[in-house]
This record gives sequence, C-alpha cells and structure tokens, in this order.
Amino acid sequence: MVAPEVKIDTVTPLKDAEVATLAHGLQRVLFNPGIHWLQHPRTGMYNFTKAVQDVADRDEFDFDRLPRFVRPSQDADLRELLKQSGRKFAGSTSSLTTAMSQVYFALNGRKLLNTQTPSFVDAPRDFSAGARIPASIVLRLTDEGTYLVDADKSTDEKPQPDAGILSELGHVLERQLTMEPHQFSRFLKTSSDPFQPHEMRDKREAYHYSASKNLVMRSQLDCHDDRLPRKTFDIKTRATVAIRRDMLNYQNNRGYLISRAEGFLESFEREKYDLIRAAFLKYSMQVRIGKMDGIFLAYHSTGQIFGFEYLSLEDIDKSISGSHEESTQAFHLCVGMLETIFERVTADQPERVSSSCHI
Repeated sequence: MVAPEVKIDTVTPLKDAEVATLAHGLQRVLFNPGIHWLQHPRTGMYNFTKAVQDVADRDEFDFDRLPRFVRPSQDADLRELLKQSGRKFAGSTSSLTTAMSQVYFALNGRKLLNTQTPSFVDAPRDFSAGARIPASIVLRLTDEGTYLVDADKSTDEKPQPDAGILSELGHVLERQLTMEPHQFSRFLKTSSDPFQPHEMRDKREAYHYSASKNLVMRSQLDCHDDRLPRKTFDIKTRATVAIRRDMLNYQNNRGYLISRAEGFLESFEREKYDLIRAAFLKYSMQVRIGKMDGIFLAYHSTGQIFGFEYLSLEDIDKSISGSHEESTQAFHLCVGMLETIFERVTADQPERVSSSCHI
C-alpha cells in the first residue's frame, strides 16, 4: 500500500447545521501568529474583553442544556450516510483517531518530533507515554451488514468525581469563546432566562464527513471564519501542566499561573512543548478528517484563561514530521491500514453483533 492509492473524499451531510463563530474580538488571533495574552503580564492591560478571562465554574454550568454527544452507533444520520455511500465502516474522530495514532506509531513512531525551543533543547523529543496508550474500539454490526465504530468503554474504571474536569470545561469554554456574555449566561443554573431543553439539548451539532474506499469518518465542526483558506477550525482548551498532572486536586493547583512567554515552567513555551508530544498527532488527524484549517488554542488553569494561539494544519505538521506533505501521506496510509485491519477483524468474526479491536 502506498499513500496515493488511499483516496479521501468529502461526503455531503444529510442536512446543514449552523457552525459557530468566535466572539469577544478573538477573530484577530486567527490572522496573527504567536501567543496572544488575554491580559499583558507587565502592564496589566487587557488585549480582549475582561469578560472572557474567568472560566465558569463547573458546578454553576447546566450541562443538560448542551447538545448531546451522539456515539457513532447511535447516530441515525451517520448510519444512513454509510448506507447511501455503499461503504462498510463508519466512526467519529473520537473513536477513530486513537486507533489511527497506533498505526502511525507502527509506521513512523521512532521519528523525533520538532520540539526544540530555547528551554527544551535537551528535553525528550518523542511522543509522550500518554499519547502511546493502546486503543480499544468496538465495531458494532448493523442490520445492513455494515459496522459503526465506537470507543470501547467496557473496561473503564468507575471515574472519580473530578477525573473528567478537563473534558467538561472544554465544553464550557467552547460555548464561552463563541458566545456573547448574555448568551452564554443562559447556560448557567442561576440564569433567569435559561435555554429550554428543546432549544439546545436536541440540537444536532455541525459535522463534516470524509470517506476513503470503505470508511466514512465524522468530524464535529466547532467554529468557522470564511476568511481562512479552509474556512472551519477546531477549538481546543489546554489546562496548565500543574492541573493536568493532578486533576483530582485541580482546585488546589489553580494558583499555578502562566506568567511568561518562555521558560521551563509557568510559560506558554512549556504548554506548547507538552502539546506537541501529547496531542498534536491526534489534533492533526481530527483536522484532516474534518477538512479544517487548524486549531484555536485557549490556555487556562480551570479558573482563568491566560491567552490564545491559532495553529494552522501546516504549523502542526511542522512540529510532527517537519513537512506538511509527509504528514499528509502518513495520514492517508493510516486510514488505508485501519481499513485493512477492520476488514480482517470482521472477516474473522462475521456473525458477531460486535467485534472488539485492540490496537
């Protein structure tokens, strides 16, 4: 198998859905490289509205007013698109990219990352241990003889109360960054004009669908700006290293601040270094599946936001492989090989309602 043989096309969705735009004047981050401080550390001046600085407390936010996450096996639209396209497998970025990453490690995992910055010249340049955790997915057989791919949750331990704080705050911040304060306040439990269940809970998110020879891939579209070359982009929220290393005590670690651009700790440089090793590979795959332009990063401590950065897909690729073209070829190979794995797994167990796949 060679990369040019793996063709990836766009599949037209069954219905259109609205894609959000950035609020608070954050759009200018998209067109100006580098870190954008929310509040300048030396002068104290705000580069954006102060209203976006404080992160809404998890206990104040009503998550029942958010649109539901629809697993691939429960997504009627994805199932119908799979049927109409004549393909055999379908999944979302959340269920596919963990497996694709393992394929990438098998193909190219020993190549060093482009992490060298002033404070990290002698630091490790490989993928982090967390990024290499094996993937477990489930292929669920449909009545049509096709398979929908879910992330395997069957072996997950019972989560501790604060273990999911970063995922939950990611949903909170996504709304906070794309809504004016009066709109965002309608998600709070104290709101006098809250969103009603039918307004948001049952609202379908916007998705882009890509497809290879036998696999349909669903990617949620977080945000758009028509001035970008590829129009849409992902929103990612990144907690500081002190929060990530001890999530169960995140409230005690909010005092760790980002106070400088460079440095081994308390800096944007540190957070970027960790991102490259732990998350950039998955981000690049998500962006490619969604045919997006890049990612908008918000750096925070779960209590406050420190700054923002926009990274195009080309920027991300430079850190991973040094070349946009090389990363594109690697992605095509990962998709093609994952298809082959799915074919072999289902051929061995064709009558099973579901097939587990551990990579």
